[in-house]
Amino acid sequence: MEAIERHVRSWIASENAAEIDSVISVLSSGNGTLLDVVKALGEYLTSEEDALRTKGVQFLSLTIEGYPKDKFNRQAATFLCSKLEDTETITPALKGLSHLVKCPALASSDVPDIINALFMHVKMRVLVQSTRFLVFSIVDALMKSNSTDLKAMGDLFVSGYATLASGEKDPRNLMVAFDITRVILGEFDISRHVEDYFDITFCYFPITFRSPPNDPYGISADDLKASLLLCLKATPAFGLLGIPLFLEKLTAGSPTTKRDTLKAMSVCLPVYEPAAVREFGTKIWNSLKLEIFQPVDPATEQAALDTLHVFVGLLQSGPALASASELDGMDELVQTVCSDCHDAIGEPEKPQAKAGMKILCSFLTIARRAASLSTYAVTRTSEKLVKIFHDPMETSNRASVIILLTDLLNSLAPSADPISDRPLVIPPHVLVAPSKDSLLGLLTVGLKASSTRLPALHGLSALIRIPATVTDDELGYIVSEVGEFVFKEPDEVEDVTTDVLLLLSSIAVLAPQHLANQILPPLFLALPDHAPPREANLHRAAYWRALSSLSVLCSHPVLFETFVVRLTTKLDLLCSPQPSSSASPLSTEMSNPDEMETTAAYAHAIMTALMNTLTAKVSKSKPDPDVAKYINTLLPHLFRLCLEASVAADQRVLMDTRILRVAAKIVRLIIEASPSELQSKFYTGLNQAYFNGQVKSVTGGEFAPSPEEFKPMTTTSTRQRNTMLLYAAAYIPIRRDVSINIADLSGHLKDVINWCSSASCTVPQREAASQLLNVSDFIVYLNAEYWEKVINNPETSANERHNAIAVWIS
Repeated sequence: MEAIERHVRSWIASENAAEIDSVISVLSSGNGTLLDVVKALGEYLTSEEDALRTKGVQFLSLTIEGYPKDKFNRQAATFLCSKLEDTETITPALKGLSHLVKCPALASSDVPDIINALFMHVKMRVLVQSTRFLVFSIVDALMKSNSTDLKAMGDLFVSGYATLASGEKDPRNLMVAFDITRVILGEFDISRHVEDYFDITFCYFPITFRSPPNDPYGISADDLKASLLLCLKATPAFGLLGIPLFLEKLTAGSPTTKRDTLKAMSVCLPVYEPAAVREFGTKIWNSLKLEIFQPVDPATEQAALDTLHVFVGLLQSGPALASASELDGMDELVQTVCSDCHDAIGEPEKPQAKAGMKILCSFLTIARRAASLSTYAVTRTSEKLVKIFHDPMETSNRASVIILLTDLLNSLAPSADPISDRPLVIPPHVLVAPSKDSLLGLLTVGLKASSTRLPALHGLSALIRIPATVTDDELGYIVSEVGEFVFKEPDEVEDVTTDVLLLLSSIAVLAPQHLANQILPPLFLALPDHAPPREANLHRAAYWRALSSLSVLCSHPVLFETFVVRLTTKLDLLCSPQPSSSASPLSTEMSNPDEMETTAAYAHAIMTALMNTLTAKVSKSKPDPDVAKYINTLLPHLFRLCLEASVAADQRVLMDTRILRVAAKIVRLIIEASPSELQSKFYTGLNQAYFNGQVKSVTGGEFAPSPEEFKPMTTTSTRQRNTMLLYAAAYIPIRRDVSINIADLSGHLKDVINWCSSASCTVPQREAASQLLNVSDFIVYLNAEYWEKVINNPETSANERHNAIAVWIS
């Protein structure tokens, strides 16, 4: 006891934390109790000086904070509660209670005493934020550990807390207060105090708080909104009071307030009593209609659509009414909503029509008792728009009608993100079946007029995306109707070529045979066997359009195989020894360089078409698996043409470095898509061809006889050396688990350095070398030995140094 008194007096004089630790040690060792501490503090706890009383209670609170939790007794709680009456000691007393209520030794009988003391003595409006936070922390701790004791207090606790929490404004305190309120609303009987709790929750809606810069507490407006929203939806009892307030905020609020209100309605309406939702149903619809038909911004419009989706779903899921309007399985108010939307789409040229269609489309995913609603949204809407389309007085609005129908069809088709798709109540093909024939006829009619052609193409694209809807014969019919636009000049069809090709590409996925029979043959016929002469601009433009179309359409594995065969055949013709000018029916008297240039341009266009199609195939979310097989067919063919050209006695078009670069990209795309086993086999043959002269090992066993031997690493022939572009393209994508079968890799790379340091080395050759030299172990050689012996060597010629520096930089 004397030791405790000594420590108390010392702390009062110095406020040294060590004195508190010493007292706690005494108590922990069993040589004293909290009662002894209270006795030692006696004169300070009853002093008439405010500062001394405050210090006395503060010392006790600090002692309680470090006191063993299992040794508390009732007297500590009683004593601290008594100190709440004194404005000078209330803060340290609350600190002590905030620690005390977290102790497992706290008795159930102490809970009402603590709560009653808070309700009786604590005046929240006169306390600073930190002290109010202690009050909320005490209640929150008791809610978590002694909720049964609080429930036993009944209305006394429920009404008392509502009074206690009223008027709080600090975000730090509100975060705790909202958590407490949410539990009370969900687990306590608030039937006699609904309005009180409505007042202390909805008074904060909507949250307008903005956190200050560099806020150390890290409380954001979104945190407050989320916490408050949990309170707003915590009880069905708020329905009759909350819905009118939501509608008021929705009418008069800013765009941000509108979105917050719409989000709150989407979350709260399913919780509120159905009678309350139905009582305000007409007002809710009128408010939402305004936000959708006359939106302030797209985000608010989408929020209103989401809320309407929830609202209509609630009406449809309610008990059936006895009125005749329910005979169709649709709620009477829902019928009003549909009627208003149909009135809007009756004038398809106006913006409200698109809004009405958005609403009808959103109804397709409403579950429970919504079969009739889905049917209504699709069948009756389609019938209405088809009727308008065929009305002679509405001819000018046909494009708008097709756009609306396309929106409807897109809502039935799977989206690009299947995770976000809401499941439809009725399978889409069942919904669209009654009106499919009329829709297909309408869309094909739309193809005939320039003003409706583009919307009709989009509508057909949406229709074929609906699973199990369009039959194979119908797909063939669509191809025949759309195919004519592929062969026309862009200015003849208002340049809808891109959309036509996208539609045909979608059909190719479902039924490639229709494109193979109807579209591809004329396109292949548009490709001449020989390049048109320089002045034949129309012929050149024709093969460019044909190649561009084929590149887009032939991504499907079946079509791509035909595409490869036909284009490589054209390459064979172009890469054969150049005929005389008179051999081409389109040629006139021209110089051989002119003929070579036009032939090279044609070959480049063919190679580019192949490259673009391959890029599209490997860039899909699920790359086409057929690309890998072309490592055994297309690549040997390309290497044969290129390597034969490099050793031929005559001039060949594939020796143009522009064409070689495209061929290198094709090589890289196919190698990247191939498994390790195929890569290993191909790379082995590649090394045999380039370093051992066994050319047929990479050309599929075929190679035309030539007096010149293929040795690109030792020859001075620029044509042979340029083919290293192909070697480098095949080397780069090799997988780590593929053995490159080179015993001395560093020595091999040094040979490459010497090879590209020669005076005859060209820019394409240095590009190939720089790709081959990207090996980490070889960087040391580049930075040290090669720099000193070649680049920094004064005996090196200027030309050699120039080439060496180019290699080193690359």
